[in-house]
Amino acid sequence: MKTTVKKWGINGEGIAFHEGKPVFIENAIPDEVIEFDIKSDEGTYLVGELTRLVEQSSKRRYPLCPIWKECGGCALMHVKYPAQCKMKEGNLKETLIKYADYNGRILPILKNPEPLSYRNSCKLPFGEEYGELYTGMYERDTNHFQKMERCYVHSKLLEQTRQEVLKIMNEHHLKMYDDKKKTGYRTLVMKEFDSKIQIIFVTGKEDISEEFIRDVTQLEGVVSIWQSVKTETKREVFGDMRFIWGEEKMHLQLEDIQLSLLPRSFFQLNTKQSVNLYNVVKDWMPRSKTTVEAYSGIGA
Repeated sequence: MKTTVKKWGINGEGIAFHEGKPVFIENAIPDEVIEFDIKSDEGTYLVGELTRLVEQSSKRRYPLCPIWKECGGCALMHVKYPAQCKMKEGNLKETLIKYADYNGRILPILKNPEPLSYRNSCKLPFGEEYGELYTGMYERDTNHFQKMERCYVHSKLLEQTRQEVLKIMNEHHLKMYDDKKKTGYRTLVMKEFDSKIQIIFVTGKEDISEEFIRDVTQLEGVVSIWQSVKTETKREVFGDMRFIWGEEKMHLQLEDIQLSLLPRSFFQLNTKQSVNLYNVVKDWMPRSKTTVEAYSGIGA
């Protein structure tokens, strides 16, 4: 079927209309003329699949990542950055109208200074192919595992270290998690701040060898290693935490703010944007003697 995409959805999909129902179509951009198939009817809306671009939007760009569709981690990789910001601004305006009955002016978006190579953290499950470990992502709404050769949104040091860690793991012939034996490696969790890296290996019920830990500690920037033992099937990534080596906490300085993070601590995934966020909040705050910061991760 042929249609014109009318607007954005909140997850970056395009929305068209068919027989009075909205059709959510991944990777479609407003104002594009497309051909699509209907994948499912969800009652009040349809889910469509883009089959051909008839008229392409000027907002579309060639996506840098070769697996961006399969991975699903970057829903707007095919959209130019200024258009991404416009999309988010439009969604915010619609949300304020719908839920707060507010239709006034909103302040301009503070744009990401680095739209690529900014992400300071990753949580990636392990897969195994021809006896070698790799990390990747599950395709959205499926159990199909997509191998990740390189991620373009990870910080450069984080991504470099991820690849080096995998190389060392394979040199030690380590295996992915076996649910029957309750042993093996489940997830690789890494955080990078100020060129310092913390690594958490989520494993089954086993000890990590001293030789393997020693090799990982030789990597540039690695300052902290933890193990998390998890044999349950719950969706929570972590199990019982064991401190292995180095610095127990990650310490980072954001202008005049000093922070300390444990492996389970939540922190903004974009360090530079978190500075912008804190400065905006600081500017908006009343100059009172007592301030309570609640429901905000580690607190800053």
